[in-house]
Amino acid sequence: MMQMINLVVVSAMSLSASMPRTFAFTPRQQVTNTMAKRHSEQSNSRLCSVPKLIVFDLDNTLWTPELYQLRTIARNKQVPVAHKDVKLFDGVHKLLQHIKSDPEKQFTDTKFAVASRTKSVDWAHSLLDQFELRDFFDYVEIFPGDKKQHFRNLARSSGLDYRDMLFFDDAR
Repeated sequence: MMQMINLVVVSAMSLSASMPRTFAFTPRQQVTNTMAKRHSEQSNSRLCSVPKLIVFDLDNTLWTPELYQLRTIARNKQVPVAHKDVKLFDGVHKLLQHIKSDPEKQFTDTKFAVASRTKSVDWAHSLLDQFELRDFFDYVEIFPGDKKQHFRNLARSSGLDYRDMLFFDDAR
């Protein structure tokens, strides 16, 4: 029997919005309306608990553009430069600074991860270093393929269930 994986996915564009859009997905990426409604109702009230693992995609979630779009840099055999070729979204700095400072001590027991399925693995690692984000993340899963493998790896390495994870991604 296939295990249902429910991930909460919040669009990067909604980081600056007052109400994030939430969706629940099965491994086949089918929206489960009942779960989406329940997560939406939970987000309307103050969160009772913080997820144990918060996972971020990179391209079009933390930064822009997507790395595959940097063909000129690839042709010239260069590496993209942070803040020049690739830029963090405005809300990312505020979000990460708030989490790092953690004034209300909400994230004391929360771990953070990256799950990116880019073919530009070396570039993604380089940009994490250039943006000085590497130390923020407890787990980094960057390789081509699919997110299901990223999350299997994260569940195994963190020892956490999927229900204890929150995932931010621009893709459906």
